[in-house]
Amino acid sequence: MASMTWLRLCVLVAVLIRTVAGASPLLALEVGPGASLLAPNLIQLSGYVTQAPADAATIGSVTLGLPDGETLFILSKVQVRNNGLTEGTSALRGVQLYKPNLRLVGDVELLRAIGSAAPQTQLTVFGYLNVGSRRLFVVAVEPA
Repeated sequence: MASMTWLRLCVLVAVLIRTVAGASPLLALEVGPGASLLAPNLIQLSGYVTQAPADAATIGSVTLGLPDGETLFILSKVQVRNNGLTEGTSALRGVQLYKPNLRLVGDVELLRAIGSAAPQTQLTVFGYLNVGSRRLFVVAVEPA
């Protein structure tokens, strides 16, 4: 009984936080085993596949886990598009200790576009990332 009260309190706090942040409170009610209480962040990763040109400004790198292997992605910009409370690079802080840093899932064609890109290809990847998760659901890949 106490755990149910605790869960209700957590949901209420999550709804209040999302409401104060300007998001729809209904987005925070995703409750179930293994589910996040907060809506996933829409992450924008901009950068270069495998290596960056010598004159490119970079801020770090992540290893992307794809169905057919791993790809190094050199970051030039990271943004959280739907959450003003989280800065871009801090959204990736929790994945830095793991290899691959992010496991990409989504449309096979989008994932293939990332995996088959030539070194130094500049791409922008958009995907949803739940807080505490390493699984990035890719929704768009654009050449820069």
